[in-house]
Amino acid sequence: KGIAATSDGRLWSLVYFEDGSWNDNIALSPKRDLARHMLLCASNDAGQTWSRVTEARTTGEAYGSLVVDPDGRTLHIAWYAWNGNKTSVGWFNSVFYAAFDTRTDTWIGNDTMLVQGFDESNQTFSIPDIAITESGVLGVVFACARGVPNGWVGGTGAWHSGLLWKKGTNWSAPHRINDDSSGVQASIVAHGDDFHMCYRVTTGGYGVAYRRFDTVTASFGAEGELPVVPDASNPKRNVSTLHANNASHVAVDRDGNVTVLYATGTSSSGGGKLFYVYQKAGSYTFSAPMQIDDDSAMGWGNSTYRFFELARSSGGGLTAVYSKLTEQNQNLYMRLLQPSGPVPPYGQSALTLQAGTAKDQFQQLSAHADHRGSAEQYVQHSDLRPFATFTGGSARLFGQLAGVAVHHGSSCAGSKTFFPRLTAVSPPAIGMTLQMDLARHPANGPGVLFLGFDDTKLFGAIPLPFELVPLGLPKCYLTQDIALSLAYATNASGELRVQIPIPNNSSLVGVPLYWQSYVVVAGANAGNAVLSNGLSTVAR
Repeated sequence: KGIAATSDGRLWSLVYFEDGSWNDNIALSPKRDLARHMLLCASNDAGQTWSRVTEARTTGEAYGSLVVDPDGRTLHIAWYAWNGNKTSVGWFNSVFYAAFDTRTDTWIGNDTMLVQGFDESNQTFSIPDIAITESGVLGVVFACARGVPNGWVGGTGAWHSGLLWKKGTNWSAPHRINDDSSGVQASIVAHGDDFHMCYRVTTGGYGVAYRRFDTVTASFGAEGELPVVPDASNPKRNVSTLHANNASHVAVDRDGNVTVLYATGTSSSGGGKLFYVYQKAGSYTFSAPMQIDDDSAMGWGNSTYRFFELARSSGGGLTAVYSKLTEQNQNLYMRLLQPSGPVPPYGQSALTLQAGTAKDQFQQLSAHADHRGSAEQYVQHSDLRPFATFTGGSARLFGQLAGVAVHHGSSCAGSKTFFPRLTAVSPPAIGMTLQMDLARHPANGPGVLFLGFDDTKLFGAIPLPFELVPLGLPKCYLTQDIALSLAYATNASGELRVQIPIPNNSSLVGVPLYWQSYVVVAGANAGNAVLSNGLSTVAR
C-alpha cells in the first residue's frame, strides 16, 4: 500500500511477488514460505520504467505499506510475513518494520518485529499501514485475529485494530484503537502531530469509524471514536443499517480536513454503493454521506474489496479511484471529492481513467495520497492478465509523465507555536512556472527563499543538514546549500505565492532543485528567525 516519492525524484512502490518455486503442493512446505516476496521497486523516469532495488529480509511476506520520512530520503516500511513460522495446522503472521536509506539504497539496521504471532487462528497479525508526522513520529496500525498480541493495552477480544508508535528510539506497546467491539483493517495517515485512522466496526451491521491520536500527549483524541454515520439516539455509534464491508480509507489535506471513503451493500453479495464523508479540521463532525457510485455486485459484511482508494490529484485535490465488480474490475474510474459532493456528481458518468481490455485489470488498487508534496495522480494496480511469457500478471502504475515536489526536512518554530510551511502548488514542469506557497508566517513578515543544488554539503565543505546554532537558531536545520536567494514579504495572513519560471532546458529534466525559507520572527530565539521545511522539486 502506498506509492512514495523521494527528494531525488524517484518513485517507490512495494510489490508482492510469488516466484513459482512452491511446486510440491504441500500447504506447510518450506518452499511455500520461501516463494513469497515483498519487493521494493523504484523508477527514475516518473514511472515509465521500474527496477527492483531490494526485497524484504524476511520470508513469506504478503502485504506491506511504506511512507517517506520528512527528510525526503528515508523510507519507512511495515509489512507482515510468516518468516518460517507455523504450527502443525497452518502458518501464522508477525508484523515487521524497517527503514531504508534511498541515498545508499541500503536497509538501515535490522528488521524490528513489532508484533509477534504465535498461532494460526488467534495470535496472528496482519495488514499493517504506516504513517509519519511532520516531526518524525511513526505510527503503524495492524489487524488482530481472534486474539491480541503480548503487551496489549486495552480490552481484549477478537478482530481488533492495534496502534504502535515510535517517538525517539523506542516503539510503544500495541494499543487497542477501536472503542466499538471490533475494529477491522485500519487505515492511517498523519497531519501535523496527529494520526488519523478509520476502520470497520461491528455496530451498523457493519459500520465504519474514525479515531484521532495525538502524538504530543501520546493519547487518543478527547472527541473519542466517531462513527461516519451516527445514530441519532446514540451519536457514538453508527446507524444500525449502515451495512459496510471491511475496507475503508482515510486521507487528510494540507489544512487538516479529513475524508473517509467506504462502501456498503444491501446483502452479503449485492447492492453495493461507494460513499465518502468529510470533516472540517478540528470540527470532529462528519458531513452527511455523499454517494460516489453504484456497484451492485459488491456486498456488505465480512467482505474485503481492494478496488477503491483515495488518491491525490496533481493540483492537490482528493479523488476516489475505483473499478467495479459489476464490470469484473476491467475499467478504472475517478471522481474528485469536494466538501459539497463528488465531481462529476453521483448520477452522472464518472471520469474514465483507463478503459481496460479484460477482466481483473484493476482488481487491486493502491494510490499516492500524501498531502505534503506534489505529484501526478498515481495509482498502482495489479493486472492479472498474462504478461509476455509470465502467466501471473503484472504490477503496473497508472499516471502521467510529470515531476514531483517532496518535503525535504522539517520546519522549526523556536519559542513560537507556528511552523512556517513551503509547498508546491502543482508538480514542476520544464518550460513552465513553478508555483510555491509560503504559509504560517507572521503577518506582513519578511523572509528569504533559498535555492540550492546540493543537499549534501554547504559551501562544499559543511555536511548537511546543518543546525544553525552559530546564528542563534537551535533545532533549525538548513537542508541545502545556498546558490541563490530571493527576499519577500507575506500578506496580512502570513501567506505568499511565489512564481519561479523553469527554463525550457532539457538538461534540467530530473535534476533536483532544493528550496527552503528563512523567516524573520522576532523573539523566536536568539537569532530572531526560523526556517520553513525544505522542498525538493524535480521537473520533467
